[in-house]
Amino acid sequence: MIIYLFVEAGLFRPDECSESPLLCSDSLIPGLRSRQRILIYHLLGQNMKIHNKQNVFVVLIFLLSVIAAPVSSGDSEIQDDRVNLGLTKSEKTEFLQEMRQMLVSIQGIISGIGEENRELIISSARKSGNRMARATPDSVRKKLPQSFKEMGGPTHMMFEEIAVIAETDDMDILATTTGILMQKCVACHSMFKVDE
Repeated sequence: MIIYLFVEAGLFRPDECSESPLLCSDSLIPGLRSRQRILIYHLLGQNMKIHNKQNVFVVLIFLLSVIAAPVSSGDSEIQDDRVNLGLTKSEKTEFLQEMRQMLVSIQGIISGIGEENRELIISSARKSGNRMARATPDSVRKKLPQSFKEMGGPTHMMFEEIAVIAETDDMDILATTTGILMQKCVACHSMFKVDE
């Protein structure tokens, strides 16, 4: 069903799956069905091609919903092997509030691209940039593994980069850069979890 939505929107051509065996791999993102993996890799891969620029909003909202949704399957043998960050209940609440702000920022960036509203892109991106990273409480910062920090720092910097390039660059470049940012989000959510 999902693949047909993207075909109808002109964002994915079924023949593209056969162009690369990697697109059909079952190991791209654990817990997702093959067609979802194909779409995510296709839309966020190195050769990201959105065939209908006006539908970038639809695509990225779908991706946000995949990232935010818990892994679910009828197969009870699937284990969640992501690294638990080991935060307290109050730290978890604050940390997840920051994650939700990042989603709001991405939504604002996507809307700004769709509307060609540079101010909206800039203001949305800045809310999840370096200012957010510097505001992380020390108690949380001390618990975060180095691998998380190595992903988080560049992600916040990418929000800053989007704010800068939004001043002058084409919307196509902003859409591509947002896709690369989303790769970082997917990678981080695939590696880490926050349980009490």
